[in-house]
Amino acid sequence: MAQNHEFELHNTTGRFGGLSNLLQAEFSRWRTWDWYIMAILWVSIISFSTIGMFLSSDSNVTDVVNVLGLMIGMFPVIAVVIIMQDEIVSHRETGTIAWLLSKPVTRPSFILSKLISNIVGVVVSMVILPGIVVYIEFVVFKGIVLSPIQYLLGFSLVAINLVFYLSLTLMLGTVFEQRGGIIAIPLALGLGYTLIMNLAAEIPIHPMSMFFPAGTDVSLFGSLILGTPLGSILPIISATLFIIVFILISLWKFNKEEF
Repeated sequence: MAQNHEFELHNTTGRFGGLSNLLQAEFSRWRTWDWYIMAILWVSIISFSTIGMFLSSDSNVTDVVNVLGLMIGMFPVIAVVIIMQDEIVSHRETGTIAWLLSKPVTRPSFILSKLISNIVGVVVSMVILPGIVVYIEFVVFKGIVLSPIQYLLGFSLVAINLVFYLSLTLMLGTVFEQRGGIIAIPLALGLGYTLIMNLAAEIPIHPMSMFFPAGTDVSLFGSLILGTPLGSILPIISATLFIIVFILISLWKFNKEEF
């Protein structure tokens, strides 16, 4: 028995059997150099996209926040969709899903392990780390110390937005067997917002409307960071509800699929 001290007993029974083992495997991917590079890349992209505004004598804090909202609200979405479009399809193509499900692993555990690990990885590398660097830039270049609570609330919208597209792409992976639809629909929904922005401003249910100052001087993202009066919080509510729906559909559809 002493020779087996490296083995750990995990509960693999119940509806979420095998989840802890799957999470360990999924989180190990986020501790590779690929993801360290991803974090450095997004810190660089977001911080350098605003540094010109910080250095400009003509720009005020509202201008900087608006530019920051546009950058961090749109471009990380592309990366999230690219990351997630292969999460289900690649396992289906290689037969890994069938092999995993032959073990003491449940289908909900497989979906939730993909969801949880990628949410944590994306939020850390694309929201938290860039947010910290930009906060320091506010202090260094503008001499402004923003309220940490308000700043955190503003960046929580970035996390909600990315989780929206992450869960949407994961759901589409359970619906489509080819990558075309999986990647095209979220990108069209995200990047296509600029084409319908005036219309969407009238009914702000699109998550991107949290970052576009349509009809006002500052977006919902900017209002939270700067502590100014908030506009409609409908985008937050609708995005949260859609996330829940996407996750439920993913669990239902994956549970029905035959491998």
